[in-house]
Amino acid sequence: MDVPPQFERIVPVNTFLKHFASDRSHMLMHRDNDTAPLGSEAGEVYISPPPIYNPICGIASAEKGVLNNLMSGFVDMVSSERTFGHVLDRQAMRVWK
Repeated sequence: MDVPPQFERIVPVNTFLKHFASDRSHMLMHRDNDTAPLGSEAGEVYISPPPIYNPICGIASAEKGVLNNLMSGFVDMVSSERTFGHVLDRQAMRVWK
């Protein structure tokens, strides 16, 4: 059985703190009238209760008006101009310093 390659994104802490932004939209599920439970309304609902603290937005993201870059900037394993840090496979992780 082939094991799919595993990747990690390595982001310097200062980059992460300045640029990370999450408006918690990844925690929302859209329900329309057909999928909403009987007696509840259609619309956006949290999959799990959100944290009690405010959404996180680093200063550089706030200055640019970016409210959310979690998936596109930090989770996506394809490097692009919109991503931060470096993507490494397991072999590269063994020698990374």
